[in-house]
Amino acid sequence: MRYVRTEKLHIDVPAPVAFLLSRLNAAGYEAFAVGGCVRDAMMGREPNDWDITTSALPAQIKKCFRRTIDTGIKHGTVTVVLREGSFEVTTYRIDGVYEDGRHPKEVSFTDDLTEDLRRRDFTVNAMAYHPDLGLADVFGGREDLQAKIIRAVGVPAERFEEDALRIMRAVRFAAQLDFSIEPATLAEVANFAPRLEMISRERIQTELVKLLVSGRPDRFSLLMDTGIADVIMPGLKPRISTRLIGALERVPAHPHLRLAVLFADCPPEEAEAWLRENKFDNDTVFTVAHLIRYSFFPFEHDAPGVRRAVCAVRPEYFPSLLKVMRALDRIPDLDGIEAVYDAVTAAGDCVTLKQLAVTGGDLIKAGIRPGPGMGQILQQLLDRVLEDPSLNTKEQLLPAAVLLSKN
Repeated sequence: MRYVRTEKLHIDVPAPVAFLLSRLNAAGYEAFAVGGCVRDAMMGREPNDWDITTSALPAQIKKCFRRTIDTGIKHGTVTVVLREGSFEVTTYRIDGVYEDGRHPKEVSFTDDLTEDLRRRDFTVNAMAYHPDLGLADVFGGREDLQAKIIRAVGVPAERFEEDALRIMRAVRFAAQLDFSIEPATLAEVANFAPRLEMISRERIQTELVKLLVSGRPDRFSLLMDTGIADVIMPGLKPRISTRLIGALERVPAHPHLRLAVLFADCPPEEAEAWLRENKFDNDTVFTVAHLIRYSFFPFEHDAPGVRRAVCAVRPEYFPSLLKVMRALDRIPDLDGIEAVYDAVTAAGDCVTLKQLAVTGGDLIKAGIRPGPGMGQILQQLLDRVLEDPSLNTKEQLLPAAVLLSKN
């Protein structure tokens, strides 16, 4: 190994990771935990996963372990399967030319950890750790971590030229970690924003959702300020105000809720079209558009009015709508409406056709012919029950249905 500055620093490495490192070391190879897991551990956060980088070549990695999967063998990645789970182990590498603005055309393997760290995106993600050797920090990641700064490794323009998705990742990390973006890096984020046209919608969607559900969703403003929003949502950007961005923190960190708040001033059809274009799942597309559509619902504050609102919105979406409306602060006395809703729910009041005490089958038995008129009768019965839940009995609804059928 060529010289890499290591600092003594203790990180609690999980037993499976320690086993992976020691097994590779025993076979004569270097091995370190690397990237986001090191960053998170140093911040006192629980890493989602642990990645290993090593001087061993893929074939050598496979000889060290009983069960492996050729996850990305071309790029040096082997997944090692242990009883405790699966772990990616990747050979030190140097990336070749990035022709598509996302992936290197080819990679070459190296025995130099420094070269492997050099190809990474940001300094806080370019640190490696070994329980015995300590922290390998060539690019000042530890200092940036302490200063809460997102800084590109080396020359920012080169990092973004290689992989345009790093533009979105810079903002996402700033939101997730509550860091600021170093000025030179931020300037290049703005300069390279148009290159996001090269990135798949699925990748952009993933980064956007991670940003929105972070502890600092207001960092979405960076997408507006740097021109990223002009690229990824040109039609919707003019309708996204600082007021809506500020409201994001006032709603729970769920994609449906925060997307509904962010796009609350957009026509539901336009928001729905954008969500589909950006490969969101059908449930998200429908739910967000539905919440936007009803975020201007003319609430009445009494129990019948709230029951009618729940019926119109649908019970499964009503609690989410209340959260969105509270964040948007569009309705006076929302506390009162929530209190009435809680009482209506606790009482088990009928708010849907499924909860009516009579069904279409009951009406047929009562001599009412099936057809479109029957649906209208059931809806009229529901309207009466929404006004007065005590009417929801067969004894009261069937005679009323018969009368309605004769009109």
